Amino acid sequence: MQRILNIRDSDDPRDIIHLAVQELADGGLVVFPSETSYLITGYSLHDTAADRLTQLTEKIGGDWGSSGSCFLALRSGSELADYTGNLESLGRKLSRRCWPGPVILSFPISGEDESIPSLLSSFSIPVRELLENQNRVQYRVPAHDSIQDAMKLLPAPLITIRECWGRSPLLTTVPEVRELLGDQPALIIDDGQSRYGQAATVVDVNDSDWELTEKGVVSAATLRRLASDMYLFVCTGNTCRSPMAEVLFRKFLADKLNCQEDELLDRGFIVESAGLSALPGMAASVEAVDVVSPLGVDLSTHQSQPLTNRLIDQADQIFVMTRGHLDSLLSVRPDIHDRVRLLSPDGSDVTDPIGSSRAHYEECRAQIEQYVRDIIEKLQLTDQ
Repeated sequence: MQRILNIRDSDDPRDIIHLAVQELADGGLVVFPSETSYLITGYSLHDTAADRLTQLTEKIGGDWGSSGSCFLALRSGSELADYTGNLESLGRKLSRRCWPGPVILSFPISGEDESIPSLLSSFSIPVRELLENQNRVQYRVPAHDSIQDAMKLLPAPLITIRECWGRSPLLTTVPEVRELLGDQPALIIDDGQSRYGQAATVVDVNDSDWELTEKGVVSAATLRRLASDMYLFVCTGNTCRSPMAEVLFRKFLADKLNCQEDELLDRGFIVESAGLSALPGMAASVEAVDVVSPLGVDLSTHQSQPLTNRLIDQADQIFVMTRGHLDSLLSVRPDIHDRVRLLSPDGSDVTDPIGSSRAHYEECRAQIEQYVRDIIEKLQLTDQ
């Protein structure tokens, strides 16, 4: 008998999540709400679930059949490399910035012998047939709490039917799910109308480039921003050192690319700064504004921002001013050890000039200028 449980009306939503997990573990199909639509899921380690998904996708897919009809729903982007094998920097970047969220990332099944890499090989043949499409597999981390909470209680991902597969419309309400599927799914979790009411964007990712293959919630313009290289400069208060590094890096990078600073995003670059102990909205120090002005850069409109996990996750390269900054950051985020380094190449500190003389500010600016120029000189850039 099919059960439809309204998670909004539940006294304890955890009870519904536990029922969903039990159903999945037993090989049943569960329909979860998501930010884009209702998702039809089965447990990737249960062959009965794979058989049921195959029958269902053949029914709704028509001529499309069932091969490649599903994507793999992961708990977080940190699991992606377990299934793709060698994950290049672009794939790591997009998974950090797009997930959880309404984006499906498609990766090739790579390897010299074209064999299935890594944990994909642990799945049964029926599961792999559902996932593989033209030697690629699609992955997504849905943002809705219900499916996230359920996946936390399961040791492996969920196989999920692709949105609008075959003759299936986008399922944004439970009545639409029932109209298409009848009473076949054992459990449907109802959370009302889907937030976006639009399918997830599908992006093919290769070693160093990407292609939007199916339009959805996230636009091509937003994806270009998400795929940009982000350089983040960090000090303590984000009013002296890191703002100077930010504006100098932006100017010298634009000069190197022979473009205007406001064109850097179109060239694939984002430059930001933040402070470990910064208050939001503080202006740059008067002295910092003054000492960078002769170089043709303007700090007068700067507003400080605190360093957040979101900024850290988005950044490709993080440059800190002192060894103390580096140690503090790595003590709370050891996972970013390969993306954070001292601004100075020789390991010396750029000391804080706050409250000191104009001469100290000039010296600090000169240090930062040299280090920033060195970084840009080592970048492989083109002025196209």
